[in-house]
Amino acid sequence: MKYDISILITTYNDNDLLDLLLKNISQLNLRNYKTELIILDAGEYTKKRVLQNLDRKFIDFIFLSKKNLGREKSLNVIFNLAKGRYLIRLDARTKICKDYVLRLVDLLKSHDVVCAGGMLKSIGKSSYQKRVASIMNHPFSFGFAPFRISKELTYVNSVYLGAYDKKKCEILLNGEKWFEENYPVISEDSELNYRLIKEGGKIICDPLLEVQHYPRESIKKYKDLCINYGKARAYFLIKHKKFSAPRQLVAILLPPLLICISFFSLNISIILFTFYFFISLIYSKPYKTNIKETFLIILGVLIGHASWIYGLYITLIKEIFMTFFKKILKLF
Repeated sequence: MKYDISILITTYNDNDLLDLLLKNISQLNLRNYKTELIILDAGEYTKKRVLQNLDRKFIDFIFLSKKNLGREKSLNVIFNLAKGRYLIRLDARTKICKDYVLRLVDLLKSHDVVCAGGMLKSIGKSSYQKRVASIMNHPFSFGFAPFRISKELTYVNSVYLGAYDKKKCEILLNGEKWFEENYPVISEDSELNYRLIKEGGKIICDPLLEVQHYPRESIKKYKDLCINYGKARAYFLIKHKKFSAPRQLVAILLPPLLICISFFSLNISIILFTFYFFISLIYSKPYKTNIKETFLIILGVLIGHASWIYGLYITLIKEIFMTFFKKILKLF
């Protein structure tokens, strides 16, 4: 059976959040579209729990349980299984409005694009999660990424999850897998979107369409996430020999630049760090009435940047060493 829309979800150990997402999906306005929902869980979630939380009035669903299957492989399984023309990717930490899916489909229909997405905004439940959300919403945290800060409909390099025109994408991918599986961790959506753009595809972001995201529940988990982001960017660089955005080049060059400058002039390093702090401060407008919260947000931005850089450098050094070591072994 063919469908108009396939909603695709991979999840692992986010059971309570997946419950909320399924209730969220049950409220979507999909009456005039044939829609299927495909869920692949790599943890302990059950089909019985899906039935308890999903209103299946206008949605057919498939539930797959594949314990400990990696995210990229899980995504390839459900994207290949999907029978819809428009593929809507969600994850358990997503919260969307009732017309989110239809507005994405309208964007795909009305513009010559392969992918469409909305404006990403992090939200929280607990006080700690709300603080992490505030850090992630800070424009400087992710280098002023367009799908986080744009004020008008614009073409972008990538979006958060988003929707894909399956027919157009398959033509551009020309038999390649949807998601890269050959690296232990990689920014799967960014990497896919890079390949689509490289082959002539376009991606659009609508700032009036908000997609909300529940971030990690503590600063420690956020730090670990940023380390993984750095590792993912390193593997992207290893595969494609370039960054997907200029801001990433600035991030990789900054640490050695600061170290070199420190040898010659500590004062210049202090000036640069003060400039960094000033940028963080001027974009902390929502928190300026609370000095303590402003400081914690700026500190969180710094922790995120430092963790990203650490993850990137440690991965590049490891891979360079392993490549060199393998070449040495071949000599014997």
